[in-house]
Amino acid sequence: MKKATRVSNAVGIRNLCEVASLVLRTMPVNAATTFTVRTLMREAVNKSNSSYRGNDNKKNVRYVSAAAVPHLAQKGPVVAEHLIPISVLLNSRLYAAVDPVVETDALVHLAKQYANMALISVEEDALLRKHKLQSTMPANWDGADLFARYRAVGIEVFPIEEIGNKELTERAPQVLD
Repeated sequence: MKKATRVSNAVGIRNLCEVASLVLRTMPVNAATTFTVRTLMREAVNKSNSSYRGNDNKKNVRYVSAAAVPHLAQKGPVVAEHLIPISVLLNSRLYAAVDPVVETDALVHLAKQYANMALISVEEDALLRKHKLQSTMPANWDGADLFARYRAVGIEVFPIEEIGNKELTERAPQVLD
């Protein structure tokens, strides 16, 4: 086997989407192909984040919840997750948007559309799970609002650059000892 060479994120995203397109065009839809496409598209989505810093999703987030901020200073438990779950991309948009022929360009566009991630607290993650919004969007989702799940359960998120912002710091609850 020929030694793999490093490529830019843009080339890597396109390569991942090209393989996903090939699988979707040539293979039957079953558990194995769905797993393969999910894995390829998850990595393409992660690499599409403009601040991509490797496979540690906690380093690739663009947003943070006020409740997660106190945990950051203490290196406490937080959850990195996609604003729009990857399963939404796969279950609704992916097949519907480009069926019957899944074009690589369409997959690259979808990967970039779904690239935003946030750090939330473990309690907020449980809240999403409780409202069955961990891997779905609210029933009334307009297809565009990135923050619809968070609004539905009362999670406030901010661009991560605002962590030093006084207003955000005042909103952040104190971590109990």
